[in-house]
Amino acid sequence: MRLLGSKPHDARVRRIYRHFTGALSQTACRRPADGARMNAEQDTAVDALGCSLKKIGESREAAGSYLKFYHRESNSEAIGRVETTAAERGLLIGMSTRAGHRRAIFQGRSVIQQEFERNSFYVRDFSEDYKADLGGNFDFQLLEISNIGFERMCEAVGVSEYSRLTLGVHGDDLVLSGLLSALNAAVSDQRECSLLFVDQMSLAIGTHLLRYYGSHDAAATKRGTTLSAVQMKRVKDLIDNSLSGDIPVSMMATACGDMPGALFVQAFRETTGETPHQWLLARRTEKAKALLLETKLSVAEISQLCGFADQSHLTRVFSRKMGTPPGTWRRRHRS
Repeated sequence: MRLLGSKPHDARVRRIYRHFTGALSQTACRRPADGARMNAEQDTAVDALGCSLKKIGESREAAGSYLKFYHRESNSEAIGRVETTAAERGLLIGMSTRAGHRRAIFQGRSVIQQEFERNSFYVRDFSEDYKADLGGNFDFQLLEISNIGFERMCEAVGVSEYSRLTLGVHGDDLVLSGLLSALNAAVSDQRECSLLFVDQMSLAIGTHLLRYYGSHDAAATKRGTTLSAVQMKRVKDLIDNSLSGDIPVSMMATACGDMPGALFVQAFRETTGETPHQWLLARRTEKAKALLLETKLSVAEISQLCGFADQSHLTRVFSRKMGTPPGTWRRRHRS
């Protein structure tokens, strides 16, 4: 996965990142006489969601196997006009993290007024032209789910690929807000954000959306389902060979016999008491402990070998699990 606007730490970590839409076309070098036109182009530049870049302050983006996540916050009172042309891009879900946002949506000769409270959200389809004037506070966490991504999510959750989400504005949803906030927090700190974590969160979000806003109720995840010893060995091997976290949930689910992704995550937790991402962090820590005891490598070198983003990331996770920083733990257990 790639966090736009952040710098990968090394070549190995860079392989985790994924590019996705949103890059702006670059303006070639021009003569000084073209300066006014360049400024005009910069003033009208927009992002992949139709928002003026000039009016966007806080901005984060990340991508997983099922969806793309955006955090957009305005650096001014009004975003103004937002437009996107019809395209087969799937769905856009946007949750307002603050009250006071409003928009006027133009549909033919009609104008639809919408107001947002904190934790209220909308669902809209990219297959239709969209034009709206946005006013008031603008601080949104957004999900772009492609058509293919939605089909994969439905399959992973265990519902028909022909399911649909109800379009329009929905009232405050504290569960969805909590899930998006957790995802946003991980994206803001790239060291905590792996493909595996984003996929886990995506399935939790997809299950919630399909269950409460889908065209029919999502099938309940079967409680009590566990993984066999053979299945667990396959998954453990996959995790041990991908300590960077660059492993999608779908790959582990496939190793367990084409199990739906959401059912796999639940079965893994029923079997181990942890989610796959928690297990990944535990395996990283176990490998770090072995290297601390058996080698003279520095903590920074060990952090890279164990799939951590950097030394501080290792120190934070290690201290949380072992109750002491890795350097202190090494000295105590070597004496």
